This record gives sequence, structure tokens and C-alpha cells, in this order.
Amino acid sequence: MNFFNIIFSFLILSFLITIASSFYIFDDEELKERQITIESLTNIREDFYMVNYKNDYYLEELLKKGGKGILEIYNYFYSKFGNYYDINIKPSQKDFSCSSFNVLNKNDQNLFGRNFDFQHSPSFIVWTQPKNGYKSISFSLGLFLGITNIENIVKDKLLLIPYSPLDGLNEHGLGISVLVAQQKYSNHQTNPTKLNISTTIAMRAVLDHCKTTEEAIQLFDKYNMHDIDISNSTSFHFFITDNNAKSAVIEYVNNEMKVIRNHEFNFSDYVYVTNFYLNKPIGEDNKSGLNRYKILEEKLQNDNLRLDPEEAMDLLKNVSQTTTVWSNVYNTKNLDLLTSYNHSYSSLYKFNVLEPMKYKNMTGID
Repeated sequence: MNFFNIIFSFLILSFLITIASSFYIFDDEELKERQITIESLTNIREDFYMVNYKNDYYLEELLKKGGKGILEIYNYFYSKFGNYYDINIKPSQKDFSCSSFNVLNKNDQNLFGRNFDFQHSPSFIVWTQPKNGYKSISFSLGLFLGITNIENIVKDKLLLIPYSPLDGLNEHGLGISVLVAQQKYSNHQTNPTKLNISTTIAMRAVLDHCKTTEEAIQLFDKYNMHDIDISNSTSFHFFITDNNAKSAVIEYVNNEMKVIRNHEFNFSDYVYVTNFYLNKPIGEDNKSGLNRYKILEEKLQNDNLRLDPEEAMDLLKNVSQTTTVWSNVYNTKNLDLLTSYNHSYSSLYKFNVLEPMKYKNMTGID
């Protein structure tokens, strides 16, 4: 076969592959669902968006394989979605702070309050409906997808968004959030009998597969936890609460998993946490976190306290920072979510786990 025949054959083969690929994309239900997910991106206000995630994000396979680092996890994404995602996470801000708590309302329903305090970037409220898991609503920050402003929102990156939850609630009323515990070192467990898992992957697994706080604790205990480092020297802890107002904080001290449940730390039905280890002397590593913790403690140490969602939001306002990106109050019973974005406490938004892409603009607190 001469050179020209080889070239001609190659061109014919390329043409046939292109035609076949085009037909496959048109006929493939999964690829259609991916496109529906990408096109669901909807602006709420400013740089606050909603996404209705329709396609498979392959969590089950990832949980069977394990994964601990950004490179390893994004290589997994590449193998599944076929795109190379240029994600360069370099926060310019160094001091991060968040707050979480639970409290009952006047109907004895459990409320889960959460401030996410971090470097501001476009933010996303995400609905997921996995075929082999529970429906949930969660919040993600664009920075962790390499999205730092409205102009560089690459829609294909939304395919990765289920793997970056920072707080959320599922259809069974199980809520979870992640907070900085210390900025001196990062947690990396090495039990040879356990698979590896990283911070937000564990949170996604909890939202998809756990109904109660105890189930979530058991799931965490199955894996070696690895912090996905922001600056290669940051550790995290997790606040978890459920529909029965059973709450806990999971943290890792000397790479050992520690669990603090209701009554085991603050002798209260309510649990609250900011940015220092609860398993160490209070406020040892973060005086700013201590100040916010004391505000929460003064309010929440009374088990007879009952707050409506607006009052819980007011408490979040009292412990908010200049870096507060969003404040959320989840109701674990009726699955409602009240949120303030970018300090908009006078104009709140109401969502529900079971009503994707629907929301109400509410009058907020002063």
C-alpha cells in the first residue's frame, strides 16, 4: 500500500469514526443527561447559581477504589467524563472561618445552621438525584472548580460539582457541613485495612447513603480520611445532624478519628462548632473561632431554647464574618432551606430538597 492509499484510508476511517461518534452522542441517554445538567445552570442573583444534576457521577465506583488527593481524584473524573479539567486552586486568603450548630424550632423540628466563611467566588446550590442514593441539596464554591469569577464559568466543570459539597441536606433529613479545624497541619490516615477517602468525597457519600448521624459516623469509620489541602497544611472537622436532632462532630487528632455526640462535649442537646478542635483545650488554636463559639454557646447552652428559622438566621448573622459567603438554615423535618447569600440578610431565599430549581425570595431579618 503506497503513502497516498494510507492517507486516504486514514481519512476515510476518521470520517467514519466521526459519523459514528456523532450518532453515539445523539443516541446515548447518559450524554443527553450530561447536557441537561450543564444547561440547567440558572442565575439567582449576582454570582449565585443553581444546578440540577441529572447524570451519573460514578460515586459507587469511586468509593470502591478510594482516592485521597486532588490529582488522583481528578484523574478519575477524566477517565469518566473524558475532559481534562484545568483546576488551579490558589486561595489568596489565608484565614478561613465557619460556624455550624443545631437547635430545635417551636414545633420541635431540628434546625441546622451553617455559615460558610471563605474567599468569595461564584457559588452554586446543587440538586442531586442519584439512581442508587438519596436526593439532596448542597452548596459548592466555584473556587474549588477553578471558577473564580462569572467570566470564567466553564459549564463542563459543572459535571464535577457533586464532588465538592461544603454543606447540605438529604431527603431523610441528614445534614452535614465541613469546617476548618486547624491551619497547622493536614490529616492523612494510613490504616492498611481501609480504603482512602477525601474530605468532600466523604460528604457526598454521607448525603447519598446515610439517613442518620450514626450511619454517617459508621461510614466515616470505614475509610482512611485525607484532607484535600488548601495550602497543604489545613485540617478539617465535620458537623453532622439528623431528623432526630442527634448531632455529632467528627475530627481527627493525631490522625485518629474522634467523635463528639450530644452531651459528650457541652452537656447540651445542641451541638455547635467553629474552627478549633473540640478534643483539645477550647480555643487553643483559633481565638477568632473562640469568640464566635462563645456567642453560640451563650445562646445554645439552654436545651429549652426554641428558635424559628429567621431567629436561627439572626444567630448566624451574629457570628458572620466579612468573609461569609452564605448563611444557611436547614429544617431536617420539612426539608426546607433558608439562605442568605453574600450578607443579604434582609433578602432571604427559600428552597426545598424535593423541589429542584424552585425557590422563593423572602423578606429577611434586619
